[in-house]
Amino acid sequence: MSGDEGLVLRDALGMDMTPETALRIGRLLGHSYRTVSCCRDMHPSTSMIDMAFRAGIEAAGGTLMHSGIVPAPAMPFSPAESDCYVTIGTHNPDSMSGIEIHRPDGSFFSEADVYGVTSKEERLLLPTYERIGRCVDVQGTAEAYADRLKSLVGGLDCALALDCSYPCPSLLAAKAANDLGADTLMLSYRVPHGAENILSEPDLRTLQKTVKDTKLCNMGAALSHDGGRIDVFDENGVRIPGSKIPIMIASFYGIRRIAVPLDFTMGADDIVKGVVRTPGNIMAVSDEIREGGAGFGADAVGRVISDDMSLAPDGILALLRLADMASQAKLSDLAAEIPDYQRSEERIKTNADWDVLRIGIEDGVRSLDGDTVSTTDGIRTSFESGWSLIRYDPDDASVVITCEARDKAYLVGINEMTKGAINLRTDD
Repeated sequence: MSGDEGLVLRDALGMDMTPETALRIGRLLGHSYRTVSCCRDMHPSTSMIDMAFRAGIEAAGGTLMHSGIVPAPAMPFSPAESDCYVTIGTHNPDSMSGIEIHRPDGSFFSEADVYGVTSKEERLLLPTYERIGRCVDVQGTAEAYADRLKSLVGGLDCALALDCSYPCPSLLAAKAANDLGADTLMLSYRVPHGAENILSEPDLRTLQKTVKDTKLCNMGAALSHDGGRIDVFDENGVRIPGSKIPIMIASFYGIRRIAVPLDFTMGADDIVKGVVRTPGNIMAVSDEIREGGAGFGADAVGRVISDDMSLAPDGILALLRLADMASQAKLSDLAAEIPDYQRSEERIKTNADWDVLRIGIEDGVRSLDGDTVSTTDGIRTSFESGWSLIRYDPDDASVVITCEARDKAYLVGINEMTKGAINLRTDD
């Protein structure tokens, strides 16, 4: 893959976006696929990226089916039939919106998928304009998504406080919860005027204080800008760690198999019988569900994927599932059933070549009394009392050792044992 194609790959996954790059990605997708769907968030830069991407699609002779401003998890429910879809947005008010490319089922484009598109770029250096495409406004995407949500969750009997700093996913979630019988207190929602106040960070402190002080809410929640991730507080205003959310859902609904990243807490193993750990992030989890049949997956920051909706992260589904749980039990009690583990992370600077260093590290950890698995994402060793994961961070030129254990003593022991086995020491 050439350097330019690698740049497009990174940009397509949401990094270093510019209008020029959005135009390139639009042209590439427009030449590769008959029809592409798209949605966007409310960030000020999104309109610019959206228009450039749209121009690229049309200049390539493609058809863009545009759903407008809708939550990202809703896109697999678009009435328009497309070969792939794109979401445009950002969670950071100060950054440029990015582009994410998905298959129609919600799973992420793989590197092979993106290469299949970017490999054509050398033939597309100049537009020919032999065909002029079009953009079609699509109605009903959010409604179809909401109908599917409500058919899965059923009635609710709870009160929830919802931060609405990101109004697009929050208002849809609030309406769905209210339609199902919940009482929803909406916080921090401001009607946009011009370019200001369109996007603001969720005010988790006010959300927590509201739940704690009113003593009227069964839970508090805040969704990410695209609706793919959720932050949750129990009925006492205590924040529930993102890693506990999917385990609580799996336990409550009797889910037997869950796909998670390598560094996901071993608390999942205490609750769920079938835990599948996959190298990579939420994209790899989505692929595991798509190809391995897990049916349910998550990462440690509050992103949940359930194949009874789609293969895209869905914080709104997680919110309604938790509201259903809160209608029948206290979230604090459900969270207390998940064991708490101690965790540490240590970075060891090194100038050694990672490919060479990795061979020695693998030999070293295999000498330990544990079960070692080596993947593209790192080298993970499981012990009876915990685990260690060794990865390389090229940006920091560091070997990163992450450990988790049942208590502090085990944690220190596993960390020292792992460092001793691979013969690396922290630089002074």
